[in-house]
Amino acid sequence: MNAEWVMVIITTIYVIATIAICFSNFKSAKMAQKANEINMILSILDTEKNRLFEIKKALDEFEQSATLRHQVINTSENGIEQHVKIQDSFTSLLRSLLLENDVNSPEYQKVLYCANCLYNNALELNEWFNKEYKENENDSFLEKLEKSRRIQQEFCLTKENYILYRERKLSEHFNCKKLEEIQKYYCTVDFDRKIVLAKTQK
Repeated sequence: MNAEWVMVIITTIYVIATIAICFSNFKSAKMAQKANEINMILSILDTEKNRLFEIKKALDEFEQSATLRHQVINTSENGIEQHVKIQDSFTSLLRSLLLENDVNSPEYQKVLYCANCLYNNALELNEWFNKEYKENENDSFLEKLEKSRRIQQEFCLTKENYILYRERKLSEHFNCKKLEEIQKYYCTVDFDRKIVLAKTQK
C-alpha cells in the first residue's frame, strides 16, 4: 500500500471522526437546551403555584374579615378598627389579583365583582353595627342578615370556582404548552389590568 492510499484512509477516518464529534456536540447542545427549558418551565410553575397560594390566602383573609359573623363577633371593637381591617384585606386581595394573567376571563371578572359586593356590604354592616344597631334598629337585623347571607354565599361559591379554574388552567398550560407559549402567557405584564381594578373599586 503506497503513501497516497494511507493518506486517503487517514483523511477518511479523520472526516468521519469529525462528523461524529460534531453530531455528538449537536446532540449534547440539544439535550442541554431541553434541560434548560424544563428548568425554566419548572421555575415558572413554582412561581405560579406560589402566586396561586397567595391568591387563596388573600381570598380567605378577605372573606373572614368581611363576613357578618366577623362583624357580630367583633362588635366590641372600635368601628374604625373594623373598617381598617376590611379595607386592608380588600386592598391585599386586589394586589394579588392585579398580578393575574387572564383578567378578561368570566371567572376573573366574576370573582372581582363578588369581592367588590362583599366589600361594600361589609362596610355597610360595619356602619350599621356601630350606629343604628346600637341605637334602635334591632328590628332590621333579619333583613341585613338575609342580604349579607346571599352576598357571602355568592362570594364563597365564586371564590371556589375561581380557584378551581386557576388550578385547571395551570395544569393545562404546563402539561401541553411549550416554553415560548408559557412565557408569553405567564411572563407578560399587562398594565391595562389596573384599569379593570380601578373600575371595580368605584
